[in-house]
Amino acid sequence: NLLRAIMNTALDDELIEVNPVRIKDASHAQAGRESDLDPLPVEVLFAVADAMPERYRLGVLLGGVMAMRSGEVRAMQRRDFNLAGDVPTVKVERAVKEADNITTLGPLKTARRGIATRTLPIPAVLVDDVKAHLRNHTQLGRDGLLFWRTKDGEPVRSADWLRFFKRACRNVARQMVIDAEIHRQQTGEPESDESQRIRELLTGNGGYIFHGTRVTGLTWAYRLSSGNLRAVQAIAGHTSPKIDRKSTRLN
Repeated sequence: NLLRAIMNTALDDELIEVNPVRIKDASHAQAGRESDLDPLPVEVLFAVADAMPERYRLGVLLGGVMAMRSGEVRAMQRRDFNLAGDVPTVKVERAVKEADNITTLGPLKTARRGIATRTLPIPAVLVDDVKAHLRNHTQLGRDGLLFWRTKDGEPVRSADWLRFFKRACRNVARQMVIDAEIHRQQTGEPESDESQRIRELLTGNGGYIFHGTRVTGLTWAYRLSSGNLRAVQAIAGHTSPKIDRKSTRLN
């Protein structure tokens, strides 16, 4: 169980593609790992994005609004975006792979289950952010990466990405403490239970992980689609609606 937990953490960080430690009903355990993550409120998600380095801000929104995995976000290229039509879209067809301290671009983790690509509509709330990022932070050329290491132009490593993300979560939590104290001085009311819960979510148990933004995106997709699991399945790239029920917080 300890080894499985360690490997699940490596899976969350996308250092591995599959947890090799198998137990009975392992598929249910995998779904349970996702469902254990609470989604972030929309305003908190955007606050975390704003607390990221500017060149990485859009990545949090792609994870939290469009439910992309970390490796998918970090593999995004300029050519993946079609902003010319009536409905702007982004094509998800590759992910960052890491082995022997080398980062490469490879197929999606769902490719071997028959889902090698998926095309997602870009919500209106993100269109201006996407345009600004393509203009200001993306490498030149159609194959230019949206998120890249300034020292060598290669894709951002999972560990570096997660470090920036967890730092942003801690900064948001600290600001929530400051805001709660200001509110207490003005009204005499203590910090709300919900505010404390969100702070614990952001910083407890080693800090919120980026995969939680995907849970956030899938949960809100479920709610906005009035419980349409097929729509959620298409966004997630899942092969079974059973996974979607367990990887979203439906209540």
